Amino acid sequence: MAIGMRPDISYVVSVLSCYLDNPGPDHWAAVKHLFTYLSGTADYELVFGLEEHSLLGYTDADGSMHKD
Repeated sequence: MAIGMRPDISYVVSVLSCYLDNPGPDHWAAVKHLFTYLSGTADYELVFGLEEHSLLGYTDADGSMHKD
């Protein structure tokens, strides 16, 4: 989900997740820094062009690959 929604944090989260079993003080400092960054960028949004468009998407809710 981070890759599609917040690609700016996906690398940091993937690196920090390697230390979930035994995090040290440096890892906790990195998590605090990440939370500070997230709180500072909460109002940022991705903009494509100057015109406002509504986004419409469809999905196969059951995940089936069968064509009936």
